[in-house]
Amino acid sequence: MKYINFCGDSFCRHTRAAEIAWTTLLASKLNANIIGYGKSGAAHEHAIKTFDSIADYTVFCWTEPHRLYHIKYPLSIGSAEADQHKHRIYGAANVYYKYLHNSNLAIERQSRDLYWFDNVVLSKYKGLAIHIPCFSKIYKFTNHININTPLNQLRDNPDKFPVSKDIEPANHMTKQQNAMLADKLYNIIKQHV
Repeated sequence: MKYINFCGDSFCRHTRAAEIAWTTLLASKLNANIIGYGKSGAAHEHAIKTFDSIADYTVFCWTEPHRLYHIKYPLSIGSAEADQHKHRIYGAANVYYKYLHNSNLAIERQSRDLYWFDNVVLSKYKGLAIHIPCFSKIYKFTNHININTPLNQLRDNPDKFPVSKDIEPANHMTKQQNAMLADKLYNIIKQHV
C-alpha cells in the first residue's frame, strides 16, 4: 500500500463532500492511503509542519504569504478583522495587521521559508512531491514538480467551471473541477514514477 499526504490550506482539507473531493479521488486512483490533510485558513508553515517523509506522494497546496501561523486559529487579514470580537487571538491578529504587518516582508519571509524547505528538507525526500499555488505563485521549487496554475483560478472562472447551487463544493471546487484536478495530478504522477 502506498501513502499520500496533502499539506496546505482548505484547498486540500478533509471535507464533508469527501466522495467528490480531488484528494479522495487522487488517493483512490493511486491506491494510496491518505495520511494527512490541509487545514482551512492555514498559513504556509502548516504545510511545512505537516510534511511527512514516509508518504510516497505529497501534494502541497501553498497559500498566500499574509496568513499567520497558529496551531488552532486560521489567521488572515479577513478573519482577523471579521472575528476580532469573537476571540482575543483574532483581536490581537487584527491589531498586528493594522499596525505591524508589512506585505513585502511577508512575501520575503515566505520565500525564505520555502527556499529553506525546498533545499534542506525536500532535497532529501525520496517520494514524489507536487507543488501547487493556491492564489498566486511566488516561489519556484527546484525539488519535485511545480504546477503553475493557482487553484483559485479553477473557481474564479465561472464560464469554464460553472458552480451549481445544488452541488456542495469540495475544496472550493465543483464535482467536475475536483475530478479534473484529480485526473491531471494522477497523470503527472504517473509520468514521474
